[in-house]
Amino acid sequence: MQMLESNFLSECYKQTFWKKNDRLLLAVSTGVDSMVLLDLIMKLPLKVKPWFAVAHVNHQLRNESQNEAAFLEAFCLDNGIPYFSTKWEKSEQPKTGTEAAARTFRYEFFKKIMAEEKISHLVTAHHGDDQAETILMRLVRGGHLESIAGIQTDREFYHKQLVRPLLAFTKGQLLEYSKNHQVFYFEDKTNLDDGYTRNRYRNHILPLLKKENPQVIQHFNDFSNDLQEILEIVQLQIMTSYQKVVKQESKGTWKLTISDFQQYPSSLRKQILNHFLQELLKQTTFSYQRNHLAKILELIESQQPNGELHFSNQWYGIKSYDSFYVTNEKIISKSSFYSTELPLNSWVDLPNGERVGFFKTTDYKEKETPNQLVIYLNPASLELPLTIRNRLPGDKMSLKGKSRGHKKLKDILIDQKIPLEQRNQAYLIADNQKKIIWLIEYKESQLSIAKETDKIQYILVYDKNEGIEKEKTINAK
Repeated sequence: MQMLESNFLSECYKQTFWKKNDRLLLAVSTGVDSMVLLDLIMKLPLKVKPWFAVAHVNHQLRNESQNEAAFLEAFCLDNGIPYFSTKWEKSEQPKTGTEAAARTFRYEFFKKIMAEEKISHLVTAHHGDDQAETILMRLVRGGHLESIAGIQTDREFYHKQLVRPLLAFTKGQLLEYSKNHQVFYFEDKTNLDDGYTRNRYRNHILPLLKKENPQVIQHFNDFSNDLQEILEIVQLQIMTSYQKVVKQESKGTWKLTISDFQQYPSSLRKQILNHFLQELLKQTTFSYQRNHLAKILELIESQQPNGELHFSNQWYGIKSYDSFYVTNEKIISKSSFYSTELPLNSWVDLPNGERVGFFKTTDYKEKETPNQLVIYLNPASLELPLTIRNRLPGDKMSLKGKSRGHKKLKDILIDQKIPLEQRNQAYLIADNQKKIIWLIEYKESQLSIAKETDKIQYILVYDKNEGIEKEKTINAK
């Protein structure tokens, strides 16, 4: 028995690819690869042969495609194999990016059939030469280690499994099998067209490498397997660390705690951040370029307490002291975000011309005016220094008069029917533990207490008069 057939059968007995009671959908194009796969599964002994069906997509990109579809349908009918097919209508085909679009159409069709027929495994005929081509293309194009590791023998596919049982074999072995077992197949003439990227690697680069070393396909497979195993081990460490430093604050906002993040060595920090961005890429409309990774690390590790990066699709990266946010909530813009420390016993002028003061009551000698808002605080309940800033996505505060729980600042402002632009300009004051003390003009926290003349307290003063006086001066000029 030939090596391909015996090894394939051995893996089926070991139930490496699937189990006897699984249901398979074979993606068959009528090329040599998929026809050999179909033949191998048809010849499996009954005790290891699962139920299987064939799926075929007529892309209508070649004149021969209609004949190929008709042949495969008749073949399946003659052999009692359930057959599912579809056409890629020419009106749906793009003028550019045909390869990628065809693949998307194909896999959406497979997904649909698997759901309707309760199929557990999609089986494709990718082989060792495909693996080598893929690794070479991704190395040249540039990409993350996960992509450079190449094609996996099995992976999740829409909560089912995608299996590639021929990866351990070369194209030459498949051709030899088809010849020895008289497996009929169609030759796709577009495989010779160097207009397709993969074909240039297949027809020119890989033959040179095989000439250098006839075992090169095996070496690519070994490289892929080794790298995938290492990545699997490393990924456990990355995931554990990632979950400790990144939390989702709201539907469109994630927060990374910088002090926790910086406890890890620089090599792991980079991988945590890379995993963070990859997760956002999978779950949302977020997209980024490779150089953003370096820019985020630079911002996080810089001495500046605040900063912002703009990605794409209205996604922002915002640093605010010990937090780095990735958000699409669009409440912050580079020109308007404000954050500064609020020292004790001093005033801070705000960009809008108003000012905020923070004092001990024993040191505050000014008279309160109608244009001032004030709150009193217990020094024991705070950790200094205080910060005054614009709100950030996910900000929450306790509410004065409520014994428990927190409420999002966004919801507080919406409840008060504050216009969006005004919400974006709101100021808050927080202590060094990030406890929000006051959403100025809108809501006080549980930390706000009544004035007591016989005790030393802190007083926060929001002076709107400062802005009025400045406006009068400007108008007088």
